[in-house]
This record gives sequence, C-alpha cells and structure tokens, in this order.
Amino acid sequence: MPLLETLILTVAPSIAKTVLKLWAADDNLASEGGASTIDILAKVIPEIRARKEADRQLAAIGEKAAESLMFIFETEGKNLIIDDQEAVAKLVAQILDRSKITPDLLLRKDLDPIQLARHLLSEVNGQLALLPEPRERPEFR
Repeated sequence: MPLLETLILTVAPSIAKTVLKLWAADDNLASEGGASTIDILAKVIPEIRARKEADRQLAAIGEKAAESLMFIFETEGKNLIIDDQEAVAKLVAQILDRSKITPDLLLRKDLDPIQLARHLLSEVNGQLALLPEPRERPEFR
C-alpha cells in the first residue's frame, strides 16, 4: 500500500480520535481504545446531523495531518525503505491510540514537539523493538 494511503487509513483516524478525546475531555471516552470516532461522537453529540458534521470535520483534520506527515516522511524518512516507512506510520497510529494525551500534558510539555515526542516514545518503548535496528532509537535534533 502506498505510504500516503497508509497515513490516511491508519494515522488519520488516530489523529482524529486523539483530537476528539481532547475536545470531549472525558477520561471514560478516552479509554475506549477500540471505539471508532463516530462511536465516541454518538455518546457526546446526540443529534445525528451535528454528529455526522463533527465526524466529517475530524476526518478532515486527520487527513490534513496525515498529508503533513507525508512531507516529513519525504524529507526526514527518505532513507527508509517503503516497508519501514509504513511500519513507522502504523506505530505512530498505535502510539496515538494508546497514549493518554491530555490538555494538562500538552501544557506541561509547553506544546514543544520534541518534549511531546519523547513523552509519547517513553510510553511505547517496547514497541520500538519491532522496528528495524537502525530506527529502533529515534534521534532528536
């Protein structure tokens, strides 16, 4: 599967769900890892039209973020073979699905991307062993 498809089909929904969890600010909803965005929205927005519109907006946010990640893969990840790029993209989706990102965490990390990345990676350190050896320990500049 081309990388952009992987990003849109796996990472975009995870990004959308993360945004929804932050917006809903409900730990019970946030803990429902397997629930889809529309399932979570059904609990928060009872009116179907508003719920569908929110789902469309969240999907658009996820897709735009996935497209931005494509640029990162094309620049920073250009030395990775396609299979490794897809493995990293899937790991990003898993990290977002499993992590507990809260407004408090974002403020404590001062919205600094490096601090946030380190925090997320610390939560899934064992999963990094699934990546090929050279990509096992990400470096931050």
